[in-house]
Amino acid sequence: EDFCADTDAVTVDPGTEVSYCYWASNTGDRPLSLHSVDDDQLGALLTDAELPLPPSGAVWFATRATIHATTTNTATWTASNPGPIDVVSDQDSATVYVSSGRRLRCNGAPVTFDPGIPSDWTVVNRIALGPIQWDTVTACGEAANYADTGGAACASSDLQGGGRGVYDTELITSSFSLAGADTATLSYRANYQNQANEDFLQVDISNDNGASWTTLSSWNEDHGTFRALPGQQVTLDLTPYAGQAHLLLRWHYFDPVGPVGSKDLYAQIDSVALNCTFPPGGFHACRQPNAPIPDFSQGRLEDHLELDSSLGTIADLDVLLRVRHNWVGDLRARLKHESSSNLQWLFYRPGNPPGSCGGDDIQAVLDDEGTDGYFPSTCLPSRPAIRGALVPELLFSALDGWPAAGRWTVFFNDDASGITGTLEEWCLIGIACGNSIRNRLFLFSIETIKDCGTLIVGPDVRVSQFADLTLWGATGVRFDDNVVIEGDLRVGTDPGLAPP
Repeated sequence: EDFCADTDAVTVDPGTEVSYCYWASNTGDRPLSLHSVDDDQLGALLTDAELPLPPSGAVWFATRATIHATTTNTATWTASNPGPIDVVSDQDSATVYVSSGRRLRCNGAPVTFDPGIPSDWTVVNRIALGPIQWDTVTACGEAANYADTGGAACASSDLQGGGRGVYDTELITSSFSLAGADTATLSYRANYQNQANEDFLQVDISNDNGASWTTLSSWNEDHGTFRALPGQQVTLDLTPYAGQAHLLLRWHYFDPVGPVGSKDLYAQIDSVALNCTFPPGGFHACRQPNAPIPDFSQGRLEDHLELDSSLGTIADLDVLLRVRHNWVGDLRARLKHESSSNLQWLFYRPGNPPGSCGGDDIQAVLDDEGTDGYFPSTCLPSRPAIRGALVPELLFSALDGWPAAGRWTVFFNDDASGITGTLEEWCLIGIACGNSIRNRLFLFSIETIKDCGTLIVGPDVRVSQFADLTLWGATGVRFDDNVVIEGDLRVGTDPGLAPP
């Protein structure tokens, strides 16, 4: 049950295995023993399955499916007793939105290389006309992915272009954000073979758009099995960069001398992922619409993001924006929550005077505590022109106390003709207090849940005899209706959980 989200919509990358959770509770006064569940996308999942469901009780099950395109599932659960008698049914729907890109983000699906290197990653070859550079497995000359399954990013000094001479090639991610995170780790699979310790594979990170790099890992010896699985699982700590908004990673494969009478073999990486933790009440929700922003008088772009219904009220909010546009001074953007008619300005025509920033692209987090400058006056000569953690013109503290749960909408306008742009991604990152646990069955869980306010438990929560649950709230824990405790439960109050 720990993988069951309290939401009817999620956004994933193409090819992600998604867990579908089906839950039924008996609100009547008669027990029900036979159950059938039909899903219009996944077919008949249960047919007269015998599951005891007493009054006020609940049953659930889960199945999995790999999703490649945005899909809405509608499931019908029918319960009865032999005869059949006491027949009742109910229906609900859920949608899996599939993003169009393979972006590296906190707790997102791993970036794999089955379709090739992502189009927004960068391959650098520092040796003029040198044949050795990062590419696909096929293009690098190796026979297979020795790091993981499917495709890989690969450079082979043995087989690529004859494998002779000095080589120096870099594979650089698109920018990613650790805004709002408490801790972060980078994980990936690798297979690196080094003949006679003559070359290097380094992993570096940059927080200044690639102007300088800090080495996280440097290999000069074999890792993994020679031209065979398994590769090696690698984990690197990125916690020193937690909270930063514009970061790049680089895999740097090079031999400063060049193989003399021998060849230095190869480097492969695959399944690159970021794993992050967030503070109590922390949330990080993203949309990747890759939607065109209408030019000038042709209307505006609206895009919607649903935050989990279990979230309480906002204690802190940041907004991440990734926008492609070749004159960002043309743009203005606002944010709205469904519960209010008020619109919060995100930004208005960057530059001084307004509209004068002629730079390319926005990759920034708007943050009241931003450390990289003031959004309206940021206009850098290199792409992206607006980047980092930037203080917005109108502080988001005005939104503190607003409900976090529900539908949020961004509005983008382009106030000049001739240049069009694209909203690639936007995220809401923050802390909500007074969150709730609802509609949950803790079956075999050993879990601790914390809240920066009063944690609300219920309705419809069951802690089975096999579960062990610890609950903390900055101002305590409150139990709502229909909460059944059969296993171990501890509750407590910790004022230290309150946001600063």
